[in-house]
Amino acid sequence: MRPQDIRRGIAVGTFVLLTIAVAVQASPRYQRAFVAKYPKTTGTKLAQCQTCHLVQPPAVNPYGLAFKAAHFKFEPLEPKDSDKDGATNLAEITALTFPGKPADKPKGTADSTAAPDSTSTDSTAKPKPEPEPEPEQKPDSTKS
Repeated sequence: MRPQDIRRGIAVGTFVLLTIAVAVQASPRYQRAFVAKYPKTTGTKLAQCQTCHLVQPPAVNPYGLAFKAAHFKFEPLEPKDSDKDGATNLAEITALTFPGKPADKPKGTADSTAAPDSTSTDSTAKPKPEPEPEPEQKPDSTKS
């Protein structure tokens, strides 16, 4: 082998190892930032990779996709419902449910398959009151 080929092989190998190291370190950094932003999640399931990832990283869930689209900032995601389960991301984080997993939602959250009654994404919105029934009309006794 020529010395150039050996150097090239070492350079490529070093690049690959550094790329893997950066990718592996990115996730724990965001995990720590998440727990720092939402201290109530410390020691819970939300302090794990599955908050943003599917079962096996690097595949991401809807919350992870939204986090990436928001340039890795949490605040823009709070009022959104990334997993479309009827609860905002902040409501899910507060309830310690996964904001990227539709099957895991706060208790009392409306079923996401139900037709929405408004375009609002606020999960705390009160339902519209049902209209009162009309009073029954008595038959007119003057007619024969």
